[in-house]
Amino acid sequence: MNVLLLTGLLFIISFVQTDLTYKIPELRKMYFQAANEKEAYEQLAPHLARYKGNDVLIQGFQAGIEGVGAKYASGLYTKIKHVRNSAQAFEKVISKDPYNPEVRFLRYTIEYHIPRYLLMSGHLHEDKKVIMKSLLTYPDSGVDADAFKVMRDYFLRDDHTTTDEKKQLRNLKA
Repeated sequence: MNVLLLTGLLFIISFVQTDLTYKIPELRKMYFQAANEKEAYEQLAPHLARYKGNDVLIQGFQAGIEGVGAKYASGLYTKIKHVRNSAQAFEKVISKDPYNPEVRFLRYTIEYHIPRYLLMSGHLHEDKKVIMKSLLTYPDSGVDADAFKVMRDYFLRDDHTTTDEKKQLRNLKA
């Protein structure tokens, strides 16, 4: 009897979703891998789609992975559909926590890679402002060390920041 009860309980627990099945450090690693590898995207997208909780950062990853899907989609219509769905999801998530730098970073990285002529990259300036503020006030900003490193390294590359901003970011201690 106890064996049946224990087996039934374990079975039920295996199907109950908790935030523990969505650990942020693991999601962060998988997300950026998915941005570069289709196979990783194909594993992460359905995993995130199953999330029904209220964690704003996990919802940010959901919105972001929808945008990443545009990279792997075939056909212009499907690509634009992914980007629009991502934008709508980000609007909802950011309305819940407008100053969450990591969610803003996820949106920034999606919008940055959208061709400008589509006019779907309207938040780059405001997102960068929130992100830079959190980076420049780290560790007091509350950003965890892994997220700080990812965001700082990203903004040190390419044309994301000015020479002065790059200098400020290089002087920050992780």
